[in-house]
Amino acid sequence: MDPTAPAQLSAAELIALVETVFAPAATERRLAILVDLPDHEVPDAPPWRQRRTMAASWAAALADAAGLECALFCFRNARMSNADLPPQVWRQAAEPLPASADHLAAADALPIERVFDGYPLLLAPTEFSATAPLKLAARRHGFRAATMPGFSPQMIPALRLDYAEIDRRVRLLKARLDRATAARLQLVVDGTVEHSLRLDLRHRQAHASGGLLREPGTAGNLPSGEAY
Repeated sequence: MDPTAPAQLSAAELIALVETVFAPAATERRLAILVDLPDHEVPDAPPWRQRRTMAASWAAALADAAGLECALFCFRNARMSNADLPPQVWRQAAEPLPASADHLAAADALPIERVFDGYPLLLAPTEFSATAPLKLAARRHGFRAATMPGFSPQMIPALRLDYAEIDRRVRLLKARLDRATAARLQLVVDGTVEHSLRLDLRHRQAHASGGLLREPGTAGNLPSGEAY
């Protein structure tokens, strides 16, 4: 990771990220970027505004990418993380994005199901996490989604990592966890064991989240890299 790298992704880096994370087939060259908007009930905040601007710049860069069709959609925020997503979205052709969902014209709304059916690849850099509802929708519609709740420019270096290698390491950790029968945690202060905790790991399987979303009907967080 280069700490001096700019806090934005170039078009080439965005394309490389999509290719690595999704490994899209020739028939999967349509990508939708989903962002949520504030409204009269949930007011805007600078990090949220910055994330939407970033998402719009990603959509503009990817729209010009050879062999990839990218579209940006916004929707009224779901009020809380992992709540059901609103049934309607609005396609945004260019910046600036609407400052509030209250400014969206009802006549221009599209069913969110149309996005799910029309775009096999989704990115969701949202204020409120959309991971749970997109996981459920992915199983029904067969798309793949990388959810990015709370994403900020400070996290961009994490998108430059080698996710193929991260996924390999995470799967090795998962295999070790699957074989393990217990874990022991010790809290040491000034060289003295203060507390010890033993966790029973029998009768369960570990979960690997390595950042690769290459199977239809899957959704998960990005950046990622954990086994638990």
